[in-house]
Amino acid sequence: MHHPRRLNIPGEDLNHVSHYFDEPHPFFRRKLLVVGGRNSAVEAALRCHRAGAQVSISYRGRAFPEQSIKYWLRPDIESQIQHGAIAFYPETVPTRIEPGWVTLQAVHSGAEQQVEADFVLLLIGYQTDQRLFTKLGMVLEGESKAPRVDVATMETSVPGLFVAGTAAAGTQRDFRLFIENCHPHVGRIARALTGTSPLFATDDPSQLVRQLPES
Repeated sequence: MHHPRRLNIPGEDLNHVSHYFDEPHPFFRRKLLVVGGRNSAVEAALRCHRAGAQVSISYRGRAFPEQSIKYWLRPDIESQIQHGAIAFYPETVPTRIEPGWVTLQAVHSGAEQQVEADFVLLLIGYQTDQRLFTKLGMVLEGESKAPRVDVATMETSVPGLFVAGTAAAGTQRDFRLFIENCHPHVGRIARALTGTSPLFATDDPSQLVRQLPES
């Protein structure tokens, strides 16, 4: 229920450019430029680096936002950059993509530089597709168009209709819902429907890991 944000720059639709990251192995021993500075971009950069890619990151911000990055990713990416394992181009945005090259522009000075790239991942976020919510008559609130929900039950403004997962936050800019902290939604919905709590239900996502048997 989402589609990627676009940069609308020349070369964005070339075959070696993607708005989605699936797995790192196609980038083994290749030069990869990751554009973005949130969870998707940081996690992709780290995974590809460990799979043998030569990774660079372009981010429009000066540093990765502490409140918007999963706590275990930020020190890892900063360490890789500090030790030169991953190249970092802060306060830059791509303006043109060509086979083998990406032109980056400094956000303040406008100065341009070219960075080699065999592949480009544009991981700059997604727009939530709210058409289904609209058709169902849900009330959507704020700039993010998040469905209005009772957080105790996850029931929306349409009686008997519930929402779980990151879709409950709409299109996020300052991320507050991730896959990892949405697991309690299931227990809330189950309690609302059955009157009883399911096994392992908790509003503390960290407890889920500790309660589940080892596999």
